[in-house]
Amino acid sequence: GFLASAAFTSLFALASLYAGKMADTHDRRILLVSSSLAWSIAALSMSISHSYNDVIFLRSISGLACAFAAPASYTLLRDLVPRKHVGTASATYG
Repeated sequence: GFLASAAFTSLFALASLYAGKMADTHDRRILLVSSSLAWSIAALSMSISHSYNDVIFLRSISGLACAFAAPASYTLLRDLVPRKHVGTASATYG
């Protein structure tokens, strides 16, 4: 419970500091696809994990992946949605 959530949140917070810069300087689509793939693999792996330590490790990976997905998603929305609909798209997404 708590430790797994703390593992996710702490790595998410730390990685977010770097992820925003990466979303500005790298291909956002590749960043979003690879972070989504990493999150999916971690989530599937949690379902077959055999120990609590595995769950904590995989939650950390999930936090890392989500940290990179968030800024890439919002900047892609800004780039792909017409300017007058960006607010609605961002509110709907997040």
